[in-house]
Order: sequence, then C-alpha cells, then structure tokens
Amino acid sequence: MKTRSRHEPARRPPCLPVLLALFAVFVAATGAAAPSVSGIVTDSAGVALANIEVCLYAYDVPDFTSEHVHARALTDGAGCFSLDAPATGDVLLVLGGDEGAGRVKATASEGGEPVELCYPVRTEIVLLHDNDLHFNFNHREAFQTLVDKYRARNDNVFLLNAGDVFIRHPDRWPFPGEDGYFASASSMIETMNDIGYDAMTLGNHELDYISDLTRRALEKARFPLLGANIEITTDKLPPLQPYYVFATEERYSVVVLGLTSFNKEGVNSLDPMRVAKEYSCLRDSYDVFVALTHIGNSTDRELAEELHVLDVIIGGHTHGLLEEAAPIGDVLFARAGGTTSGHPVGPEQAKYLGAVTVVLENGRVVEKSGYVRTLDSESAVEMPVEKIAPAP
Repeated sequence: MKTRSRHEPARRPPCLPVLLALFAVFVAATGAAAPSVSGIVTDSAGVALANIEVCLYAYDVPDFTSEHVHARALTDGAGCFSLDAPATGDVLLVLGGDEGAGRVKATASEGGEPVELCYPVRTEIVLLHDNDLHFNFNHREAFQTLVDKYRARNDNVFLLNAGDVFIRHPDRWPFPGEDGYFASASSMIETMNDIGYDAMTLGNHELDYISDLTRRALEKARFPLLGANIEITTDKLPPLQPYYVFATEERYSVVVLGLTSFNKEGVNSLDPMRVAKEYSCLRDSYDVFVALTHIGNSTDRELAEELHVLDVIIGGHTHGLLEEAAPIGDVLFARAGGTTSGHPVGPEQAKYLGAVTVVLENGRVVEKSGYVRTLDSESAVEMPVEKIAPAP
C-alpha cells in the first residue's frame, strides 16, 4: 500500500478550479508582465499540499544541481506557488518532498493560467515495438494510425524494431534478383523513416548482407542502428552503435542497448550475455534501461534472469506472438509476433504492434506492463483511444 506523504496537507479546497481562478487573478494583479509559472500542488486525491519545494530550471539546463536553479519556492498552506522564469517558453519544474523529487515540463508566460500539479510526480513512457517483418509492412495505414494515436496521447513514445526487416533468401524476395532485393530493402527503411521509428537492432537477415546492397539500404535509415555485441570489419555493412539514449519531455533518460547474433565474413558476434553484463553499468547513469534484442526467446529469458538491472527486454528472432509481456523476476519481457506466411505477403497476414508502458514515480520505475495489438484485414482503423492502452 502506498504511504501518504508526511507533508501536512491543507484542507481540500471546496472547489479547486475556483481557487485556481482566484489565484490567477491574484498573480495578474500583483505580478508585472514578467515571465513566470504559478500553480497549485495536490496529491493524487486532489488535496492541496503545503511545504512542497518547487524549483524552476531552464528547459535546456545541463543538469539539475542547485547551481542551475533559476528560482525556488515552497507551496503555501493552500498548495500555491509562483516562480519567476528567465523567459517565456518551456521550463522544467522539480517538485521535492518526503517521497523524493519529480520533474514536470511547464510553460512560462506573462500572466498565464496557473497549473495544477500532482505530487508524487508520475511520468508515463511508452515503448512501441515490432520485429521480424521480413519485407512485410502489411496494414500500414492501420499501423500508422495506431502509432499516431499513441503519440497524440503521450509525449514520451518511442518506436523500436527488434530486427529482421530484410530477407536474406533469394527465393523469398518479393521481386527477383539483387535489384529486387535492394528495392524491397530500401522500401522497408523508407517506410520506417516515414512512420518515425526511433531505433532498430539489426537481425541476422540484415547481418547476412547481400553484396553492398544491404549497407546502401541501411544507410537510408534516419534512426540509430544498434548492436553492442557485433564487431563489423567489412564495408558491406554500416557501423553500429552499442546503445542509444532517448530523453523524455521531462528530461528523464531511456537507454536502449542493442544485442543480436550472427557470424559471417566481416561480422563477428560476441556472446550477448557477456556483453550485456559489460554494459550493466548503464543502470547507474540512466533512468530506464531497455535491451532491444534479436537473440531469440530462450536467450532473452536467460538474459532477464541474469541481468536484473534491466527494466525491459524487447525481443525478436523468435516469431511467436507474446500477447502480454511477461515479468521474469524484476525484468519485463515483451515480444510482438513476426511474419509467418510466405511471400509475397497477402492481406490475410497479420501485422503486430507491441506496447510497453513504464511508469516512473519521482524518477523511479514503479510500474511496467505490456501487450500486443494485432492488425489484420478485419482491424478497425478508427480504434478508440481508450482501447489503445490501459489508463495510467
């Protein structure tokens, strides 16, 4: 059961919107046209909280140390605060109390409306994912619509792919010959660019390159290509990054470590378990730690059992659909389904989109969940927002 803040709350205002309106009048009457942020801090039940420290930082602040605080204040008996800002526009507020400190993005303005903030501060991050597409982007319109709805609902949405968007087998190419391969590979990457993928771990079908065509197609990507345990000594593939760090709107960090497996001339796959342990120190520097893998179900599960510092594993290579993400110890393991039919792919072939939700409370991970949405010929494009994800 969650403990209540030891801060002594003021009595709940009879009508919080009325109080906010009166506070806005007060700020407008007493404050000049200088940029500022004002508002009220409550708990999750809407009870105003006194003595919560509110610190204001410029949005591009290099860190959240005391030397970079622009202004600070304690909420009064009605939970109210008002802070001068360096300029109009985005700022970051840090709310501190007995349960730690959490960040909120706010907008400084000249005489703007007060904001209502909740302490402890909860932040929701959504990791959308798919894997093993193999030249199949069926139901693209429905997929794009669903991704857009997630993005409209939450500012902290990252779209990840766990490898094998290409096919190495010539007899399975949608169009014959190497020209057909390059056209299909380029189309997949351009589609991913258009949809706005944020990162991809290479799969064995990308690492099993076709002359220089695989590199040329992958170089079109406008998102990072990951593979921490892959040593590339050939010019037939582009260089890979071991991991990539994303920032949320509140400047929390999500580090995504790429792991995959395949050996070929110029491609040396190191033991993913050993390499993952070498990167376990990332836990100390970032708020959320994700492994985006193409190593298969059994190795993913072993990784979860061995590397407890991970928050989430998003896997590929094993095509089977894992409809609901599974907790393995402290690690959440998620995997969307992959392509199962032959090529060319008909409209009866499903397309999958996984969604993992990570909830931070005052910067600490407190909740993790995930499930997979199946898109097929019967899918409704106009899916209600409340059906997209559980309410936070």
